[in-house]
Amino acid sequence: MWAKDFSVELRLRYAHSLGHPDMEFNLYDVGLMFYNASHRRTPCFQLGYRNVDARAPGFANMHAVYISLMLR
Repeated sequence: MWAKDFSVELRLRYAHSLGHPDMEFNLYDVGLMFYNASHRRTPCFQLGYRNVDARAPGFANMHAVYISLMLR
C-alpha cells in the first residue's frame, strides 16, 4: 500500500503577535504533507487546518481548512 520512498510529515505551527499591534492574535496550524522522498525536486501536497484567534475588538476569529501544492 505505501511505497518505500513515499513520505508523510506532520507539521505543527504556533505564532502570536509581538509588541503592541492593532490586531493581536494567536495562530495555530496543523497539516500533513505528502511527497516522494527519493527525488530532489518533487511536488508536495499539504492538507491542513488553521485557527487564528483574534484577541482584538473588531476582528473575528478564523477557522480554515486548506490544501496547498508546492515544489520541494
